[in-house]
Amino acid sequence: MIGKLIALFTGSPLVAGDVVVTNDDEHDQVCQRGGNLISPHMQLLGRNPKLSAKAKTELSRGIADLDAVTAYNPKNWASFWMKGKGYQALGDQKAANAEFKVSFAIQKENPDVAREYAASCLQLGDGEEAISATQHAITLTPRDAGLHANLALALLISGKHEEARTAIVESLNMAPADRISLAVKKVIDEAASGKRRQPKTMADLGS
Repeated sequence: MIGKLIALFTGSPLVAGDVVVTNDDEHDQVCQRGGNLISPHMQLLGRNPKLSAKAKTELSRGIADLDAVTAYNPKNWASFWMKGKGYQALGDQKAANAEFKVSFAIQKENPDVAREYAASCLQLGDGEEAISATQHAITLTPRDAGLHANLALALLISGKHEEARTAIVESLNMAPADRISLAVKKVIDEAASGKRRQPKTMADLGS
């Protein structure tokens, strides 16, 4: 126990299972530490940090911290979300999806939580779940062109070409010059016409 407490306050390396949260103060400290370990390595729009050996270690430690946080406070949706970002950075899409799913189940009022969960579903080819999550996000922010483009992608991956076209037209009506939406429209048109193989996951869109 002494070793665990020393590690808690010094930031000494820990392996999964070594971190235990027993009170609210520890919850807040470990939550902040875990977030600080994961945050520099998160994949964000326009940012895809290199996964170095140091990054892997820090991500694993951060996830272990947040595992302890959510064990103590299973309603901490932000920590589940951050764990998802950690697994995403490690390239473990299934684990990331599981964490994002829990975060979304708890937090239904934040469109970005729904957006991230939907995106992780698309990585795994679960288009129907991505459609549901994205439609929910759109009810929260109906004028978000990016969400309508995401819905178009989810519909495309589900093989619903006409519905995908409707969604991408809605996106382009809001943001006519948006390059991402224009690219999505091109992919939808190619898949619908047979010029492109029907994509089943996001990875297929690069082919």
